Amino acid sequence: MTVRLGVELDCYPGVMANLPERFHSTDFDFILGSAHILGEDDLGTPSGMNNLLNAYGPEEMVRRYYLMIMESIELDSFDVLSHLDMYRRHGEAVCGDCVHGLWEPHVSELVSTMKRFNVGFEVNTSTWGQGLSDPMPTEQFVTALHDHGIETVTLGSDAHRLQHVGKGVARALELVKRCGFTHLSFFEKRRIRKHPIN
Repeated sequence: MTVRLGVELDCYPGVMANLPERFHSTDFDFILGSAHILGEDDLGTPSGMNNLLNAYGPEEMVRRYYLMIMESIELDSFDVLSHLDMYRRHGEAVCGDCVHGLWEPHVSELVSTMKRFNVGFEVNTSTWGQGLSDPMPTEQFVTALHDHGIETVTLGSDAHRLQHVGKGVARALELVKRCGFTHLSFFEKRRIRKHPIN
């Protein structure tokens, strides 16, 4: 097994100025960009999600979420976007299935920004262990990213415990194949390598 050095960079206004010097001097293999915080609320917590939904409603909250992601892509500081519909993790319990299609009005602009900065995306399997029916992003979203010309896709289990490392990855591999992808992407010293899925 080869273990590489990666980091998840949380994207919010001013993040680069707040990073320690050792971040910039570290020779990472792979940098994930993610969005958890909108204003002062954390999308990854039930209370944060409730606050955001009460403040903005689902459509406006998601519009702000993707705007922040696109602004973060322009920092040109990461390789892949992680859990591209993070709001589903707790939004589904509050809003039901309506959260599944909230990405659709934003996908064209999102893809355009991703292509300009050569940024891919991750299929994150952690939601399968939390009772959701789809990974992040959903299968429909993954298909749309493929059909809009995004070629760089990685798989991740987002493991916070040892026993969760790699959980759901084989299932996610079948999903990306159904969505039309023929290659998975890997990174070494921030250089992309693509391997045929078969």
